[in-house]
Amino acid sequence: MKAIVERSGIGLVWSPNFSVGVNVFSRLVAEAARLLAAEEEYGAWAWEIHHSTKQDAPSGTLLKLVDDMKKAGYGRPVDAASNRAGRHPGTHEIGFDSAADTITLRHTARSREGFARGALKAARWVAGKKGSSSSARCFSRRSDHVYGCGTALVTPFRRDFTLDEAALRRLVRRQIEAGIDFLVPCGTTGENPTLQRAEHLRVVEIALEEAQGKVPVVAGAGGYNTAEVIELAREVEAVGASGILSVTPYYNKPSKRACTSTTRRSPPRYGCPSLYIAYRAGPASTWSRPLSSGSPRSTTSWA
Repeated sequence: MKAIVERSGIGLVWSPNFSVGVNVFSRLVAEAARLLAAEEEYGAWAWEIHHSTKQDAPSGTLLKLVDDMKKAGYGRPVDAASNRAGRHPGTHEIGFDSAADTITLRHTARSREGFARGALKAARWVAGKKGSSSSARCFSRRSDHVYGCGTALVTPFRRDFTLDEAALRRLVRRQIEAGIDFLVPCGTTGENPTLQRAEHLRVVEIALEEAQGKVPVVAGAGGYNTAEVIELAREVEAVGASGILSVTPYYNKPSKRACTSTTRRSPPRYGCPSLYIAYRAGPASTWSRPLSSGSPRSTTSWA
């Protein structure tokens, strides 16, 4: 499906459940799993009930919740069970149990309204975008500004020069646990000039999956070819990046006027908050703006 979407140049949002409440619930479940991952005395269960005509058991929603728990670092088995009865629209329950106490998280749908509102939100979000994205990207909190200290992540490779996804996940989790304010995958520190396009997007996807909305992910999308940079920026935005980091051509070293002219060529639908870094023989300059606005808000830092 992803290949078809890419070839067709369209946008697609996929999800086992578009409900606004379920998408918020999944974030709560992931955070609880992350907090209890190191507490060995807590076991976990996942349970659901749906109307009797629903065929799949367990549902895609329950499987996604269990998967979210695993991605959050909960490595112990999760006992999953499903019931089908009557006209129940749907209840999902995640629990953590120890000898001392029980923690239960539950979401119950009263109607299809939440699903419909979520689907409409996703349709509005994907309008004008290219590539496939999960519904989690639609419901993520995105700010026009990123504050604090962000880590320019290295990109780990195996001995055969393929992407080491497991090591990258460990690296991202370590940064979040240490209290970093935002993540920067695929900058020049991440060796983005040596990454193939699919690898570039996969690195961003993994950072987003591990971040789970806890910290913004500002993805690198820079280079010499303006058209290619714009296309790459669109793709990392479609994946769900909170912002774009774009380095100007560092060998050619264009003037600030030339760099500004380049940013103005970006299409109006590209609205991610963006940070531009310019490397020149003199002062090192940075400036940022949403690409849908008319002109950059500039600041200069002296190297």
